[in-house]
Amino acid sequence: MIKEVEEKAILIEGWARDGLSQQQIADNLGIGLSTLKKYRKKSVAIRAALKKGREVSDYHVENALYKAATGGNVQAMIFWLKNRKPSQWNEKRVRSKRA
Repeated sequence: MIKEVEEKAILIEGWARDGLSQQQIADNLGIGLSTLKKYRKKSVAIRAALKKGREVSDYHVENALYKAATGGNVQAMIFWLKNRKPSQWNEKRVRSKRA
């Protein structure tokens, strides 16, 4: 069965690129999530397809966030700065000491 799943690596990559969860990918393959995870550990092809698909979609989202932040979207700017420069932009809660 693992060979049948490996033969669908291009589909797996596409599903991962489209943002499907591993559960959804397993459902599309007609297998359980635990089986997909087991196959992922054993198969370089499956592992690579999942990784490559996620990397492509992550790149697109990162690029969209960057464009939003540099285009003046304040929420995107705050998110970007809190994650890129947490030491400077982290909201620190100051606890007051009660007497």
